[in-house]
Amino acid sequence: RGRHLDGAAAAHAVLAAAFAAGGMEYFNTYGGNNAAVAAGRAVLREIQDKQLRQHAAHVGRYLLSGLQPLCASFPQVVGDVRGIGLFLGFELVRSPTGKNPAPIVAKAIKESAKARRVLLSTDGPAANVIKIKPPMVFGVQEADRLLQVLREVLSELTRPETLSQLLCQDEQHWQQHIAPIMASYYQNEADLACLVANFSEPAAARQHKQPNQQQPMQDDNSSTDSEVLFEGSQAL
Repeated sequence: RGRHLDGAAAAHAVLAAAFAAGGMEYFNTYGGNNAAVAAGRAVLREIQDKQLRQHAAHVGRYLLSGLQPLCASFPQVVGDVRGIGLFLGFELVRSPTGKNPAPIVAKAIKESAKARRVLLSTDGPAANVIKIKPPMVFGVQEADRLLQVLREVLSELTRPETLSQLLCQDEQHWQQHIAPIMASYYQNEADLACLVANFSEPAAARQHKQPNQQQPMQDDNSSTDSEVLFEGSQAL
C-alpha cells in the first residue's frame, strides 16, 4: 500500500553462523528493491539532518516531567509513570498501596482522550498501562496539549461517584478475566522454574559422580570400592 519497509539486524559472527548452521534460510516477503532502499536512506537522512533523535530525547524528558506529577495529583488511580524518549506510559491501579491493575479505568481514559481528539493506547498483561508513542516530530506544544487533556480526563474520571463505578467494574473484570490469566501465568512460571531445577540437578549429580565412576576397581572385595559403589547407588 505504498509503504517501503526496511530493516537491519546486527549480530556477532558466532550467532549468525549458528543461525545458518541448521540449514535455515532467511526469508522475508518484502523483497529488497531499489525504491525501498532509496526511501529508507531518505528517512534516515531526514532523521539525521533534522536531529530527530535529539528532539525525541528533549521532548520525551519534557513530557515525562509533566506526567510524573500525575502520581501525586491522582494517587487513587495512577500507580507509576515510566519511559524514555518518546516511548512513555503510566500505570492505572485500583489502589495506591496494592497497585492492582485497573484496565477499565485505563480504557475509560483512552476513550475520553479520543473524544478530545487525542489518541492513546493501552498495553501490558492486564491492559492497564496507557502507552504514549507519538511520532518523532511530536513537539513541546503537542506535549502540553496531551498533558492538558490527561489532567482534564483524570479529573473527570476520579470524581467519587464515577471512580466508584469504574473500580467496581474493574474488580468484576479482574475476577472474571484477569485473575485466571495471571494465575495461569504464575503457574507456568513456577512449572518452568521446577523444570529448570530438575534438569540441572542430574547434571550436577553426574559431575560429582563422574570421578568415582572412573576409578578402576582393583579388588572386588575391597572395602574402599564397596563404599564408592554404595555412595554411587545413594546418589542415583
